Amino acid sequence: MIKRFCVAGMAAVASATLASAVFAGEGGLRNLPATEKPRFEITDPDWPAEPGEASICLWRDDKLAAVSFTIDDNTVPDHAWWLEQSQKYGFKFTWFVITARVHSGNPYFGEWADFEKLRAAGHDVQSHTVDHFNPTLNRNLGTDDNYRIAIDELEKGLPGAKIRTLAYPGGPNAKNDSAIAAKYYIAARQTRSILNPVNRVDYMNVNSVGNGLLTDGTSGTAIQWLITPDGRHKQLYRGWGCQHFHGLTNVKEPEKSAKRQAAKVLEYLGEHKADFWVGTFTDVAMYGQERDTATLSTSVEGNTLKLSIADKMDDALFDAPLTVKARLDPSWTNVTAKSGEQKIDVQVIEHNGAKYALVPVVPDRGEVFLSPQ
Repeated sequence: MIKRFCVAGMAAVASATLASAVFAGEGGLRNLPATEKPRFEITDPDWPAEPGEASICLWRDDKLAAVSFTIDDNTVPDHAWWLEQSQKYGFKFTWFVITARVHSGNPYFGEWADFEKLRAAGHDVQSHTVDHFNPTLNRNLGTDDNYRIAIDELEKGLPGAKIRTLAYPGGPNAKNDSAIAAKYYIAARQTRSILNPVNRVDYMNVNSVGNGLLTDGTSGTAIQWLITPDGRHKQLYRGWGCQHFHGLTNVKEPEKSAKRQAAKVLEYLGEHKADFWVGTFTDVAMYGQERDTATLSTSVEGNTLKLSIADKMDDALFDAPLTVKARLDPSWTNVTAKSGEQKIDVQVIEHNGAKYALVPVVPDRGEVFLSPQ
């Protein structure tokens, strides 16, 4: 049995560090703790050397870097524009919703049907607390209740939704508490305007740039640094660029509107789809924590390559497939993949004359079987 990790030199997270994480029962970790040291070495994409060998890709579909768009405070009048951009580029976004504002009579904050429409289009709807620590909403909730009750209200208002992530209201302030948030969520978003190095993500305090990442190539928040392996910001290579928006218009200074900046970033990402995975906040947070604790096992039996992944995360909360890159035997003209009796979509790519399969494998859900077609 061969065991390989997602990037060269990566080791399992130390048990002493994991002991400080929040467990969700016997099933595993609800979230990973912050780390002062890099969890692994950042490398270029891995290309297994021999047929039958495989490795876990750093990001979904072996993209160089990840980007997430998040929208706060309900902002229903802007939904149509975001949906239009999603259709144009094929990207999915995350809305962080203040639950006490829903069905409040103010169309800006919307009804549950507005957010159900977003979910039906494949977008992510998550928690921005019950009342945003706003005393005028007359809920008078403490931090714990604000975080916890929001989950209940979202899952009641949006049947079938799984509420797993949080955007802290107001960013860093005295009322927000990542230790309390870690009891209820797998990840939480801050408003600190920097990018996230891939090997040091603080999943309960994810950095996020307001109104879109700069694309001038010079700033430390420039999105280009995520795909630039050298230079003064090389530590950001292959990282996660989260960004957050509120209202899109700026009546006083239209040239500085968030819509203009968002459109600029979306256009750039649309031109560089080969490099970036534009995923929802929840999907990226799940993928990263699964990957950071994952062990891949492979074996070859006859004409079948078997793949399985084990990780340290709670299987009731984490169900994102990790992308495994497997080198194929040269005789395989095509490949089919199955998990049990279910067929799995596989991408076949070439690199330096060799063929590889990109295979989605969900940790702790059994083996995936690859065979020639």
